[in-house]
Amino acid sequence: MKTIFKILSRTSQARSASHTVCACAALTAVILGACGKKEVEQQEDYLRSVKVIELGSSVLERVYEFPGQIQAGQQLDLAFEVSGKLTAIHVKEGDILEKGALVASLDIRDYQASLNSAKATLEEAKLERDRNQRLFDQQAGSKESVEKSIRTVQTAQASYDKAQKAFEDTNLKAPFSGVVAKVFVDDFQNVSANQNIVVMQDTTTFEAVIDIPETLWVLAKPGLTNDQRTKRSRPEIRLTALRGESFPASVSETSMLADPKTRTFAVTLAFSPPKSLNISPGMTAAAILHWTSEEQDGAETFTVPVGAVGFDDAGKAYIWKIDAGKMTASRLDVDAGEVTDGMIGISGELGQGDLIAGSGVAQIREGMALKRWQP
Repeated sequence: MKTIFKILSRTSQARSASHTVCACAALTAVILGACGKKEVEQQEDYLRSVKVIELGSSVLERVYEFPGQIQAGQQLDLAFEVSGKLTAIHVKEGDILEKGALVASLDIRDYQASLNSAKATLEEAKLERDRNQRLFDQQAGSKESVEKSIRTVQTAQASYDKAQKAFEDTNLKAPFSGVVAKVFVDDFQNVSANQNIVVMQDTTTFEAVIDIPETLWVLAKPGLTNDQRTKRSRPEIRLTALRGESFPASVSETSMLADPKTRTFAVTLAFSPPKSLNISPGMTAAAILHWTSEEQDGAETFTVPVGAVGFDDAGKAYIWKIDAGKMTASRLDVDAGEVTDGMIGISGELGQGDLIAGSGVAQIREGMALKRWQP
């Protein structure tokens, strides 16, 4: 009996253990099933956040910076056209002059005497001409005498005009409004014709001359006017002394001949800074040009951040085009251009207004649902 009882007792324990194992297995299955279902739901609800870029202009732009030096919009070395002795310098360096203001004067005595002599000769020649004309009208003189006297008057008139101009040239006047930048002579000094007396500058406008290398010059569109070049390049002038401040400029002159030594082309940019700034010729500056190139084969080229373009194992460039309604991604192979300042040009089956992913390109998959990243 004891033996039978032991056997029954062991059998009962085995069944109990078996039920316990089954119950634990069932509970584990329920728990794991619930977790798996929750994970699936979380994956289905997950949307990847990406920066969304809307394609805009189809113009590829590059920005170039060139060193330059500021010079006055107009600068002129003033000189007498006649020689003589200076009687007065009426200006000092830094003086601001109006157009026509007196700058310097020469001794006028010799020129006054020449003018008086030329005037007397002219008056005498006119009297002689009039006398010969009256005689001819009275049939008492010859036509040859009249014609000769007329030529004499013309010669005398030319001499008088020359003497008059020389007399007027003894006064040196400002040809435009501006500032006296430099004075080269002193009072009572003998000066010769065309000797520099002062330098005048018009500082209401300024210029910067930059040198464009021939490697960039060939990229410019030929046959444009300076106004058209201004619109295409949108030049700016940034002064070294005024960090971060720039002024719009315009192309005023464009050399068509390269410098034989540097192989560069000189371009002059004009600009007008605010009058409140103390800007002077000789300051250093940087000229900023925005070079643009439009595709000629009809394919639109768009400039996008480098991070918006991916490259597969074969080196093929692609982007993720986004359906604006569904916000789902689809891969689109594109042709990639050069990289400039973190931007790259792409072309393909794209148009203005298309949306593409601007970040996370390597993690996006075909048909993946996306949402806009909000900073």
